[in-house]
Amino acid sequence: MIRPLFALCGLSLCAVVGMRALGYGASGPLPPAEKPLEACSRVLRGFARLDLSPAWDSLPLAWQDDLNGLVDKLEDSAQPELWARSFSMMQRLDALLRSKPMIVAGSQRLATLTGAAEGRTDAERQDYLDGIRCRTAAVLTKITSSPLVDPDNLGYLDLRELAQEFLPSVEEEYQAIDGHLGESFLEPAFTLKLVAQADLLDANTGSQMPYIDGLASIDIESSRITDQGPAWIYKVFFTHFEDRWCEASLVSQWDDLMLSANDRIDAWTQNTEAGKHGFALDLLAALEGALTDLEEATTSVEFDSALDLTTGKVGALVMREKLRFMMK
Repeated sequence: MIRPLFALCGLSLCAVVGMRALGYGASGPLPPAEKPLEACSRVLRGFARLDLSPAWDSLPLAWQDDLNGLVDKLEDSAQPELWARSFSMMQRLDALLRSKPMIVAGSQRLATLTGAAEGRTDAERQDYLDGIRCRTAAVLTKITSSPLVDPDNLGYLDLRELAQEFLPSVEEEYQAIDGHLGESFLEPAFTLKLVAQADLLDANTGSQMPYIDGLASIDIESSRITDQGPAWIYKVFFTHFEDRWCEASLVSQWDDLMLSANDRIDAWTQNTEAGKHGFALDLLAALEGALTDLEEATTSVEFDSALDLTTGKVGALVMREKLRFMMK
């Protein structure tokens, strides 16, 4: 389960959701962790308190520069029409989620997509979906109310400050939604499991680390992160890279990931053929049409029909884009 956690941290760091102009003040980074167990524990404890800056600080400085470079590239190449329509779509989705609580909570399709239907009663499933609805709305509100509505403000984006301050600000927005005052943005049980896993790592910090093929091996017990299925041990391999303990496969794949990210930005911001919109605007058009259908839904059944149509259209566009990349 540690890989999905790192992926979530990475996605949160790269999301366009905050900036220095918001007035956030970040504390300085800790010195690099001396051991991989310490590096893992820092990330887990940070996430448990909604602070992703330990995840950012765990990245080699060259990787931090790469991610900042992606932001610069996005600022330089952002199309005004694309940017404006993207933020408008997020505002519409936010309004939709806030205006249709019962329809969203009753959606069988959403329950399947999110795993909410697994092992839950109808009431538990609806409560789970309502939590997703409110958390998503809180994130969208913070994004669309930020100065990043203007792409020129990307030049002020500080990813470390973003990592430290964004989720706490989203939690405040989440708690302002009716019925969620005092609640945590993360599920309390999940937070406790993150801390429990970090405690286990800290308890073993003084132990001799096993090495396999020159890589430090950490055993993660899955039941400490999730209750689904039987407990099993997942081995995570770390290597010391540029003064940081990094997950080994990420080290080997980083350059390819950055190349792919740059290609994706190009796909989102450039026309692929003369006289044609390209993938980004085609996708936006499909999503805008889907939002109209979802907004017009008056029952959960109608909502699910619109959602099925949306996934089909988006899936076809994504498949077309994958084929285009494969043929480059």
